[in-house]
Amino acid sequence: MAYRDRRNDRWTARISLGGKRISQGGFTSRKNAELWEAEQRLKHERGLLGIREQSDATVEEIFRAYLAWAGQNKRPRSVDSDRTSFATWGKFFRQAAVIFVRQVTARHLTEFVAWRTSRNTHYKRPPGKRAINKDLVILRACLAWAVRSGLLPENPIPQLPLLREDRPGVPRYLSQQEIALIERIAAEINSPIRDHIAVLLRTGLRAGELLTLEVSDLDLDRNQIVLSPAKTKGRRQRVIPVAAPVKAILVKAAASGKYLLWKGEGELRCAVGNLNSRFGTILKAAAREGMDVVGVSIHTLRKTYISHLVMAGVDPVKVMAIVGHQDWSTIRRYLSLSEKYVSSAAEKLPY
Repeated sequence: MAYRDRRNDRWTARISLGGKRISQGGFTSRKNAELWEAEQRLKHERGLLGIREQSDATVEEIFRAYLAWAGQNKRPRSVDSDRTSFATWGKFFRQAAVIFVRQVTARHLTEFVAWRTSRNTHYKRPPGKRAINKDLVILRACLAWAVRSGLLPENPIPQLPLLREDRPGVPRYLSQQEIALIERIAAEINSPIRDHIAVLLRTGLRAGELLTLEVSDLDLDRNQIVLSPAKTKGRRQRVIPVAAPVKAILVKAAASGKYLLWKGEGELRCAVGNLNSRFGTILKAAAREGMDVVGVSIHTLRKTYISHLVMAGVDPVKVMAIVGHQDWSTIRRYLSLSEKYVSSAAEKLPY
């Protein structure tokens, strides 16, 4: 029977099995304590009947093992996403009274989607389909890893369908007039954001890649940036050509003698969140001058770089190599071609 300890505001589970009383304290809620009691009864009954399952791994054990493996084999940002998703799954499984992985069924996936859409995020609105799909993909990856690692005899949900996402047909990219407006506003602000925007627009770097640029990544004699596999999303080396305007900015930043080209307070690198916030301020000013900023973010600068390269006649395969895309379906989302570029295609016929 679970009872509350008033001294530390925690719950303690107490149960008698086979004439022996056992207890466990420190639970944050009565339900968690009762789940522990149910688990002990199940183990006791299984032992009396001589039943031995192939795997008694609990959901929490598999999550902890996967995070330990991910900490050694995945990027910190991906591990943080996994940890956040597992916290959400753990909360759902506790409410569904699921302890062991073998208890998980396809029905729980449907219930999870309904449960997630009924709860508001910190943005005070339900999560979108992409966020829910991310949780489903992380669970699928975790279970598949557990089977490969021998922690589970089989995957309890080998078929894990995702929600259909309604993606816009044409991704947002900036026109030359919008680029000029944003760079003018950025030039009026006494902040490194001016240089950040100029480099992002002319190299296609991700914001995180820009802020981790080191002096050793620059090969200005060959007019290029060389990113090591550890700094790229695809874990492959990338060579990015730089034009004269970008080279001048990089030379000025490298002349500061700092280990990183751009640093925040003290010796820490600038945070992506600060870059997003400053760019948001620029977008507000651009909106006051009549620019449509719906769907524009710091990542739009990367889309703009890719789209304008393709519209300028650069081979898409070469663009893929520069920006680090390994699959055609990935870069296809960025190929937001203007009506003028598409309509001129027929004129290139040789007959």
